[in-house]
Amino acid sequence: MDLVFHLLAFVPVGAGAPPLARAASIHSESYQAFARSALPAGAVEPCARDASILAALFRREDVATGIQLLALLHDDVDELLAAALRGVGELGPGDVSSTWALSALQRLPPEPVEIARIALALAAPEFASAYSTVIEPLAEAMLAEIRPRLEDVGRSVAAVASADLRLSTTLGRHGRGFGPLVVVGAGAWPPSRIDPWAPIVMVVHELAVQEASRALERRGVAASWARSERLALLAAERVVGGTGVADAYAAWLAALGTDGLVAADAIAGDLITEVADALRGSPS
Repeated sequence: MDLVFHLLAFVPVGAGAPPLARAASIHSESYQAFARSALPAGAVEPCARDASILAALFRREDVATGIQLLALLHDDVDELLAAALRGVGELGPGDVSSTWALSALQRLPPEPVEIARIALALAAPEFASAYSTVIEPLAEAMLAEIRPRLEDVGRSVAAVASADLRLSTTLGRHGRGFGPLVVVGAGAWPPSRIDPWAPIVMVVHELAVQEASRALERRGVAASWARSERLALLAAERVVGGTGVADAYAAWLAALGTDGLVAADAIAGDLITEVADALRGSPS
C-alpha cells in the first residue's frame, strides 16, 4: 500500500484536470525530497520517470480515482512481483489480495494501469529493502504520538473509536476510504515537524464522507463526490467542536480548496444533523 502512494506522490496534477481529478492527487514535492534523501535511487527513479506520462492519463476522473485501488491489489511485494509480467486483465482471484480492486482496475483503460504497475514493479525491490529501516521506524514513532490523541477523540466521536484504520507514511496529508478500511497519511516527513493531529483530521473527514454517502443513499439522492464531500465537511465541523482535534480541523478546513463542491446552502440542515449524529454514535 505504501509503495502505491509513494508512486502517486510523484505524479503531478495534469494541466486542465477537473476538480475530482485534482482532489484525488497526492502529488507532494516535500515527499519527493524526503524519498530522494532517504530511499535508494532504485525506489525513486522508476516513479519519477513515469510521473509526467501518468499525469496526462490521470486527467480522466475515473482513472485518477480508480488507480488508487492499486493500493489494495497486492498485500505484499512478492505477490506484486509474481503478477507483474501479466496485464491486469489476465489476473485472477488467486493472483491478488482484493478481487474488488481487481474488478475495478480491469474496468479502467489499460494504459495508465499498466504503466503504473510497471513502475511499481521496478521500484518494489529497493523500496522493500528500505522499508524496515526507513519507513517502518518512522511509522512506529508517529503511531506512538497519534494513538493517545486518537483515543481521546474516539471518546467523543464513536465512529473514530470503532473504525478500521491504517496509517500510511507515504500518503501525505490525505485520506482514503476503501470500504470499511480507512487509510490516512502521516501529513509530513523529516525534517519537517510531524503534527500528530494531522492524521486524525483525515480520519474524521474520511469517516464523515462515508457517513455522508450512506445518508444520501438512504434518501435516494445520488452520493456524488461533490455532494458527499460538502455534506461531510459540514457534519464533521459540528462534531469536532470541543474535541482535541478541533483546532487542527479548523486550520485544515480553512486551507482546503472546495472548487467543484456543491454550495453549503444546498445541503439540508437535517441531513447534516443525521450525519453528525451517526459520527457521534447518537440516534438522530
